[in-house]
Amino acid sequence: MKKVFALLTAPLMLAGLLTSCKPEQSELNLETLPGSATVTGKVEYNPGVTNIDGVLVRDFKKPAAGRTVEVKVFTASYTNPYEEDFSGNYRTFRATTDEKGRYSVSLPVGHQAITAHVTALPFIDEVNVLDHDKNIIPVENAVYKNDMGSLGESVSLSDQSIEEVDFLMVTTKNAEDFALNQKVSLKGRVLVPAEVRRETGLSDTLLPYATELRVRITVGETTMRYETVSDAKGQYSLDMLLPNNCWDVYTTITVEKQRVIGDFTHYYRKNGTTNWRSETVQTFIEGKTASLQLTADHKLIPVSMFDLELDVNPVYPENVHGIGNSIDTEDDIEFNNPLNW
Repeated sequence: MKKVFALLTAPLMLAGLLTSCKPEQSELNLETLPGSATVTGKVEYNPGVTNIDGVLVRDFKKPAAGRTVEVKVFTASYTNPYEEDFSGNYRTFRATTDEKGRYSVSLPVGHQAITAHVTALPFIDEVNVLDHDKNIIPVENAVYKNDMGSLGESVSLSDQSIEEVDFLMVTTKNAEDFALNQKVSLKGRVLVPAEVRRETGLSDTLLPYATELRVRITVGETTMRYETVSDAKGQYSLDMLLPNNCWDVYTTITVEKQRVIGDFTHYYRKNGTTNWRSETVQTFIEGKTASLQLTADHKLIPVSMFDLELDVNPVYPENVHGIGNSIDTEDDIEFNNPLNW
């Protein structure tokens, strides 16, 4: 017999873990029971795409891997399956779903049938939201929860019986939680260090840097993610749509550059020349973040982020001309000079 239930939660699977959730008032030795039954099935969830009003506009079912399914049998059911004592002791069997969302758990039964209660436990995952500009924004920390009550679905089990119970989990977030009506603008710069040789000696400076960036917005317990890029002048800007409650709860905006290996344009010049020379250098671009808290002022003015100053170090420093990412005015600066990175 197959049963399918729509639950407000996400993927789970049973691994056959047996626990006792209350001290037993009378001993029940499950090892002496002669039979066994199986509860199996699959768990799927639907992160889909939800519009700003909380309505699912794109269906996208996925297996719920690594989630927990729980089968509970009250002790009284082993002696009288028709008059369960829901306030009494019970035995719990759990399993974890596999990569396909499948689970299976075996539990002992005696000569008569027992009643088992199958449920998928709550979990947290992300959901996708479609903003006003039709961009799909991943929103983390959406709660997927069983809406059938703590006991879940009841099934009757006897020796050698197999009951299949499938779960489809959807988010419990309501329309207000997903309403993205607050427009917030972000701007900032990305820079890399350089050195300039002047008559007075070396001095530090910063050069603009074009690169890809990640933006993370945390609104209370909800996290959203955007992406943007800085241009040749090192400048970036981004318009974001945030939940309505972003002004009422603690909200932070974080700009992040992850550590990568990439090509870097290295500038240098020699004495007596007016044009910079350049070469492409393979470098470690070190990761860095900058964060600010959203305030009421940002309803009218953009969030102006601190400069993101990246550390850039060559993979092969011995092959680099000049002084780091420098403007050199010394004659004949060649490879391996002591002021390389």
